[in-house]
Amino acid sequence: MSYDLVILTPSTGLTPASIADGFERMDNGEAYPFGEPTKELEACACEIWEHYPPLHALTDDEIEKSIWSCDHDTIDGFIHMAMRWSVEPSTLNTITKIARKHGLVVFNPQLNDFPDTYTPDSMSIKDIKSVKDQIEQQLGGFLKNLVKKDKQ
Repeated sequence: MSYDLVILTPSTGLTPASIADGFERMDNGEAYPFGEPTKELEACACEIWEHYPPLHALTDDEIEKSIWSCDHDTIDGFIHMAMRWSVEPSTLNTITKIARKHGLVVFNPQLNDFPDTYTPDSMSIKDIKSVKDQIEQQLGGFLKNLVKKDKQ
């Protein structure tokens, strides 16, 4: 699982529902439901990569510290970015600022909205950290029990 953002070219009537519909149409074989790739999308992706290099450009050690859970591109007429759950609000703010500089729109599927900024108290970040903490606690308890059983 990842924390996702989608960067799109603005269009009339762009809503969370229209984005969901576009992804469904794409799943059904429609090419470019959000329009063809643009030079603005490409420039935005390149600028984001300057700040946060893509996984394919990193060493194994650098990958461990990267914000990305997988690489992204602009071939489908939008940028889908999958980041690690631990992504910081400042990172999301930087990406949003870069996208807007290029005249693009940022959609947050976790919030089903187009937020302007992220803060440490933002529900999206707070919920993600809460879920991450719960998973780590459960996994830690499971591993402790496994080690105890192995020692017996």
